[in-house]
Order: sequence, then structure tokens, then C-alpha cells
Amino acid sequence: MMTEETQTVLFLGRFHTVALHLPIAFILLLALMELLPSFRKGQKLYDATQLVALLAAGSATLAAFLGWLLSSSGEYSEDLLQRHQWLGVLLALLTIACWIQKCLQRFDSKPKITRIYRYTLTSCVVVMILTSHDGGSLTHGKGYLTYYLKQSPKVKDAHSQPLSSTKLVPQRTAFEHHIKPILETHCYNCHGPEKSKGKLRLDSPEALIKGGEYEPGVDYDDLLNSALLTRLLLPEDDDDVMPPEGKKRLHTTEIEAIRWWLEAGASFELPASAYHGNIQHAAAIPQTETTVQTATNENLLSEAALTQALQALEAEGFVAKRVSKETLDVRIEVSLARETLNAAHIQQIGRLKDHVVDLDLSRTPLNERLLAPLGALTQLKRLNLSSCSIDETITPLLYQFKELEYLNLYNNPAISDTALGFIATLPKLKTLYLWQTTVTPQADAIISKINPDLNLERAPNFLKTPTTESRKESN
Repeated sequence: MMTEETQTVLFLGRFHTVALHLPIAFILLLALMELLPSFRKGQKLYDATQLVALLAAGSATLAAFLGWLLSSSGEYSEDLLQRHQWLGVLLALLTIACWIQKCLQRFDSKPKITRIYRYTLTSCVVVMILTSHDGGSLTHGKGYLTYYLKQSPKVKDAHSQPLSSTKLVPQRTAFEHHIKPILETHCYNCHGPEKSKGKLRLDSPEALIKGGEYEPGVDYDDLLNSALLTRLLLPEDDDDVMPPEGKKRLHTTEIEAIRWWLEAGASFELPASAYHGNIQHAAAIPQTETTVQTATNENLLSEAALTQALQALEAEGFVAKRVSKETLDVRIEVSLARETLNAAHIQQIGRLKDHVVDLDLSRTPLNERLLAPLGALTQLKRLNLSSCSIDETITPLLYQFKELEYLNLYNNPAISDTALGFIATLPKLKTLYLWQTTVTPQADAIISKINPDLNLERAPNFLKTPTTESRKESN
């Protein structure tokens, strides 16, 4: 546990990031004043340079002291930290020497003192540059300043490549090929080999599993509640959200990839090819040309078989119709089967997995046992779960609907902001109805970060659903 004294030390130490800019400004100002001859004429300007030298010495000493306090957090690479510390101490001593030499010039104007002063000031500028570079590396990662000098303009981030042009690297694991690049891009600056905020490192499997001060990164007893995922879905103003406020949030598909890896058992030996059947539309993540699993003619039922299956559902009280004569897409409403809905009915619907694009289960008591098999509906675009008495335990089941564009959760009071954080990561979701849930308006800003294209509807106009409209048009 962190003691009160340690908390105070770290609280003061964090002001190092504020104080460090002062000596940089004063040293550069002092060098500029000494370089320009116009600033060297007259007693008043001499006094000004002496004052700036004093401010440089004082601020450099303060920054070094606060940096020493901050170093006790244990978040930084020891080798780089020690070099940065000693350079900071040296810079403070050099600025103090500059100020003393400037004061001596008032009483002794010998060229020797002036020459030594200039050498010392030049050393201050050089050491300040080296210290600043190491400080930037500690904060942003090694090679931060020179990163783009090393990048060929022809080389693109793998996450920006189109699906059809990216090939899987043979014999690589799913973690190395899909998850590690995400962590490198978004996490290594603060949780990598050069810096480990909260004593958390994510640059190796061992470190990822171990986690930080308070919890493991991967919880094998409850994988979907692992910090690696849950921290990504917290409200942006939450103290524990990752990346922290002000940093770029992960793309929806990147979050989906991490969730898939956890659902698959968080194995570091899982082959990269296993990714194909689980995440189909993570456009920001490398995949092969064979990953997209849309329904092909081979998967579809014949028109006669489809008609027979729809008639069987209607005999059980469902409304089951083709969307139009030109397509084999199907719309199903539970209708009169609400009171008797059972696992056998769900199996009947499951047989139409490549046809069902619109499913209305509204006002039907649902549970995980009934909803889970519906994950086979790979083409589902619209889902109405209004007044179904569902709670947040069903949200992991919704991740199966990768094509889902419309979701109605009206009148499900147990659905709250927590569930919304998960639901919003569905890659194609465009419209979400939330009237009479406990999702707060404050969640809008959070959702806009996770999925900026998602439209949240809280007004009673949910009653005018696409299903209803389409039925009117068909009549």
C-alpha cells in the first residue's frame, strides 16, 4: 500500500513536468541576450541578464529537485532515468555557476572571467538539450524525437492497409500479429521498456499477465473483465480510463480485436490464422483476403427450402417474411410466439443464419440461454430487444453480431452506461435506441469517442422502427 508520505512525494514530483519548462526558457533567453550586442550595452541590461541568470539557476534547481521526487514512483527505465537525473543535476550546477560568474563580472571585468562565463553558458545550452532529449524519451518513449526520420514514406502502418492487400505472416501468433501492434501504438509510451506507469508494462506476455500495482492485466478467471479490456471502455473522464484523457482512444476495431483475443482464451500460442472466423470486419487490423465471411450462394438455402422454413415459423406464431422478392433476406418477428418462445424456436431461426437480416424479439422475456444461439445469425443488421427484461449480462452475447447496424434496447432499465461502453464497440452499429434505460446523457461524449458514427436515440420516436416502416411500405 502507498503511504501518505509517498503520496505527498509523488504529488509534488508531478510538478516537475511544469517546472522543467522554466529553466529551458530562462537559459535560452540568457543565451539570446548575450548573443545580441544590443543587450550588452548599459547597466540596466546588465542587471537584466544577471536577473535572468538567477532565475535560470533557481528554476533548474527546483526542476531537478522535483524530478528527484518523481523518480521514486518506479515508473521509468533505470538506465535512462539515472542519466537524465545526473544531467539535470549538472545543469543546475552549471546555471548556478553562470549566475555566480555573472555576479563576479560586476566587480572584476577581466576578459578571463567573461570567457569562462561564456564557456559555462554554452555548456548550459548543450546539457539542457541533452537533458531535455532524455526527458522526452522517458515521457514519450525512446527515439520519440527521431521517430519519423527513420520511417520510409513508402512504409505504411499495418493498421491502415486495406484488407485485400494484407497477408498474414506465416507461423506468427495471434498476439504477435494482431494484439501487439495495437499495444505498441497506444500503450508502450507509458507502459513499455522505457517507462512503466503504475508499475505496469505491456511489452511482454509475462509483464502483461502480471499487470500493475493493483490488478493483473489479464485475469484468466474472468477474461472479459480483464483490466486490458475494461480500462479501455471506462468513461473518458474516469481516473482509470486508458488511454488517459487527452490521448487518442483506440479504434473500435482495435478494441474488438483485444476482446476477441480474450474471448479466445488469451493464449499467446494461438495462431494468427485463428483470427479469421472471429473478427470479420476489423478494418483497421491486418487480415487476409479470406477473412470476410459473407454469405455465399453455397451457404444460402434454395428458394423452396427457405419458403418451407418460413412457413414452419409462421405455424408457430412468428411473422417470417422475405424482405423483398429480389432477395433471400428474411425479417422475423416473434409476434404470437412471445409467451411460448423456447430453445426449439431459436434453433429454427438459427437454421436461417445466412438469411435473417431483421429480428424483432420485443416484449419477450429473454435470457442468456435463449439469446446465445442467435450469434449464428451472421447477416443480422437489425435487432429489436425492447421490453425484454434484459440486463448487462447479455452484452457479451451482442458482440457476435458483427453486421448489426440497428439495436433497440427501449424499456430495459437494467441497461446502464457500463453496458453501453461494450455495445458501442460493435463495428457497424449506426443506431441505438435507449429510451427508458438507465444510460445517462453523460455517456454521449464517451460513445462519440468510441464510435463517432453511432446515433443514440432517447426520444419516444423509437416506435417508428425500420421494421414497422418497412411493413407499411410492403402493404
